[in-house]
Amino acid sequence: MAKTNAVHRHLTADSLRRLQMLKDQEWSMIEPIIPVAPQRGRPRIWPVRLVFEAILYLMTTGCHWRLLPPQYPPKSTVHRYMSLWRDLGLFEKLNYLLVVMDREREGREASPTAGVIDAKSVKNAVTGRIRGYDAGKKVLGVKWHILVDTGGRLLLAALSPADWHDSRAGALLLKASRRLWPFLEHLFADRGYAGRRMADATSVTVEIVTGPKNQRGFIVQKRRWVVERTFAWISRNRRLLVNHEKIAATAAAYIALAAAMVLVRRVASC
Repeated sequence: MAKTNAVHRHLTADSLRRLQMLKDQEWSMIEPIIPVAPQRGRPRIWPVRLVFEAILYLMTTGCHWRLLPPQYPPKSTVHRYMSLWRDLGLFEKLNYLLVVMDREREGREASPTAGVIDAKSVKNAVTGRIRGYDAGKKVLGVKWHILVDTGGRLLLAALSPADWHDSRAGALLLKASRRLWPFLEHLFADRGYAGRRMADATSVTVEIVTGPKNQRGFIVQKRRWVVERTFAWISRNRRLLVNHEKIAATAAAYIALAAAMVLVRRVASC
């Protein structure tokens, strides 16, 4: 009991805050895209940095909204900001700017010409409303569809019921990419994206990458391994291990935020 009490004494509000605090350099990259406070209405009470950190805490730990540590704003405040920023597409905008910044930092063109696409089925929690049954993976829930560049940076993400075929959502994702990434010319994908649906969606050519004949078990496949690594990066956040969201746009916003934070920390450390 004495040992347990000694551990609990270290779990103070200050120590928890230090665990989740953004570095000043990282926040300086995020702050410019945060909407300014409106001139009318109630003035802001809580610093937006603390609200942003609270959302990061929720995403990273997967805790319940009601279990936010006391150093963060009330759950109603954090939820209101999360809904507002989700509807504004703030996290997608942040990720877009960081992709461009990181590519230019490496001496690449801002807009990629090649990418990789893949999907992942994620089990639903009780609260998840969008659902379908993926018979291949035996998962009842949703399916993530992500498009990344050849370095694994997230370009676009979308959600669908898990029973959607990869090529159905992939074609929609490919069409949506023309607005943000107009110079995309070539795409690497697995067998799930073969066929006319993907080929006819846009002018982007789709190359199907397959493993060796008679393959057994998992092996690293040329070009496609980067998208698997991106899935692994995103899945480090416990809230994304299972789909808890009632609205697909909320889950997509968390995916964009998780991908953006990988780039925030990468660029800030250079």
